[in-house]
Amino acid sequence: MDIEGVFDRWSDGQNVDSNLDSYNRSKAVDFFVTRAEKIYDVAESDADQAFVDLLQLVSFISTILCKEPGILGRLAELVEKLKRALEKIAEMKFSDSYSISAGLPFGLSVGLSWNTPTTKETGV
Repeated sequence: MDIEGVFDRWSDGQNVDSNLDSYNRSKAVDFFVTRAEKIYDVAESDADQAFVDLLQLVSFISTILCKEPGILGRLAELVEKLKRALEKIAEMKFSDSYSISAGLPFGLSVGLSWNTPTTKETGV
């Protein structure tokens, strides 16, 4: 099964229990990069949906990385695209900061944050 089919099944809540062959393993990062670029394009018109899409993509990437650690070597290329999309979403959502984290066991995470006034600042 190709990576897009695996993504569609995963998005529908089905179990991702297939290993990617070497051809599809090499196409996986291309698919992830393309999805991140599409999310960037959507961010200006619908930042909320773009953020949900980005969270979904990052969660799927983490799932695939656990099953296919061989694609880890191209992670730098992918993180750059995720960063670009997240920067755009943060800008549109007036976020004070954003983060992308990678850790072991294999996993990626993204986040946005907003500073909130302290009780000392608000007097409440």
